[in-house]
Amino acid sequence: MSQIILFDLDGTLTESGEGITKCVQYALSRFGIQEPDLEKLRCFVGPPLLESFMEYAGLSREDAEKAVEYYRERYNTTGIYENRLYPKIRELLELLKVNDKILGVASSKPEVYVRKILEYFKVDGYFQVIVGSELDGRRTGKAEVIEEALRRLDLNWQRDSVLMVGDREHDVKGARECGLQCIGVTYGYGTREELETAGAVYVAESVEDLGILASPNDEETTEHVESVRASGKKRHVRRHRRRHGVDSGTENGDRGAAGTDEQKEKATLVKDGQPVGAKKEEALTENPPENGGAKDGRAAEKNRETAEGARMAAAHPVFRIWRAIYPVLLHYVISILVVCGMVAFFLLADKMAARPEDPQGTARLVQENNLYQILITSVIGGVVMFLLYRKDQLARKAGFLGRRGPDRIWAPPVMWISVIVLGIAGSQFFNDVIWLTRLREIFPGYDQAAASAMEGQPVWLLMASVGILAPIAEELVFRGLVYRRLQDWMAPWMAILLSSLIFGLYHGNVVQFVYAALTGSLFALMYYRTGTLGAAMAGHAAANLWSLFGSGWMQGILENHPRLVPVKLLAEILLAVIPAYWIFASRRKKSEKQ
Repeated sequence: MSQIILFDLDGTLTESGEGITKCVQYALSRFGIQEPDLEKLRCFVGPPLLESFMEYAGLSREDAEKAVEYYRERYNTTGIYENRLYPKIRELLELLKVNDKILGVASSKPEVYVRKILEYFKVDGYFQVIVGSELDGRRTGKAEVIEEALRRLDLNWQRDSVLMVGDREHDVKGARECGLQCIGVTYGYGTREELETAGAVYVAESVEDLGILASPNDEETTEHVESVRASGKKRHVRRHRRRHGVDSGTENGDRGAAGTDEQKEKATLVKDGQPVGAKKEEALTENPPENGGAKDGRAAEKNRETAEGARMAAAHPVFRIWRAIYPVLLHYVISILVVCGMVAFFLLADKMAARPEDPQGTARLVQENNLYQILITSVIGGVVMFLLYRKDQLARKAGFLGRRGPDRIWAPPVMWISVIVLGIAGSQFFNDVIWLTRLREIFPGYDQAAASAMEGQPVWLLMASVGILAPIAEELVFRGLVYRRLQDWMAPWMAILLSSLIFGLYHGNVVQFVYAALTGSLFALMYYRTGTLGAAMAGHAAANLWSLFGSGWMQGILENHPRLVPVKLLAEILLAVIPAYWIFASRRKKSEKQ
């Protein structure tokens, strides 16, 4: 099933018929057209207003533009609040997010109204991108709205991973114009015949039927969808779900008559100003929110504008490159400042002890205390980089940054074990390859510097600085910031390659460049496949700790028993196969309970 899902708003996420039809009724009355039957005005729900006034009311373009202005007079103050979420929509969105779907809204309604409605219902956080039309009449066509959503998601060339969900024929036709498949829903304002004629690949009768969208790893479901796409057949979601037992998101997977009851319960008209069958917490009154809500709305709008400005700025190529590079430069500056601080400390100590100035002795002290410099830099740099990383995550959650959502935090225990084993086996294999190529003999500077910095140092300092804190700080810089920021606008494999090269260059000498570039690619792959930066941190820490305390005697095997080299390399490859398969290749199925 598609990984990115775009939803229409009116008739798909929200029951907005009352507010829209009453505002249309008001606009028509300004032209002397009286229509007391709101049911006859339901054709205005969904399509662009300007075209609807021209098509259904017979108005000229000039009069239709006036009608839109009259419509908004009432909608801005009253109509926008005559609205409610469809039952089970919130649960559906939660289910999709839990299954790592990237969600968006593509509506012909003005974007400012779309955001206001979603924020009021407190579901805006589920969507990575929210797109609507402009108040000045631009971008009203469905295809234009969808194209803008794809542009903001940087998915112009990956349309096979995107699916549209809507309730009217213009949703389906707009999606097809953009090269997307569309699922139609009949619990809104369209009919099955209308949707199937327009080309909907599926037609769902209830919100629960859309639970099939949350089945990313169900091979049978995926194969079925692909076969339907290839054949162009239109099948009913419910029929497929019954045959394959796909859970719709309820605890036991048994719908019973819930879908039918919900469809009957759906409001088509209002009585005494309230939608029929609406839950108290989901219904909006005809009155605007209280002052507190208005303040929250203004704050949310301000935050949205700030994030939107950042998103637009981030679209510039120069800014994109700078965003990816400056965390590295900042980390380097922090390390330089720490070294300068240590030099100042030793000079001050000499002065207070009335010792003569000894620049060479000071340089020697700095070199001997290199691990303390690494530890302090990792702590300070790690905090700074975490703040930048957290800021990026908030922007991704709000939908203004990148094509993937924010990182996961939790992962199953088997994942942590896998990345640790893979980190150890992979790092040892790369070290052996470097040894076999004689790079350390050709460029001996690394071994000399490492021996000088680590010889005679306490174990706790080695573990804390090189084994734990440095990997955490470096992963925040090179994977959490550099790699993720590159991936925001380029293919994952390219982001992995470039971030790994930057990681290698940062380490200075040739030996470390090769080793860091190889291991950096491995850590970036861990991050990409697991979705949690903690996986890369765990793999990196395991690799460093093994290099400190385990690789020495393994290196002795290569030097003293050269005939065992092929066996040793093969053992390392085999040791990495199982965790690598689990992380990179396994397509784990979810149980029925999930």
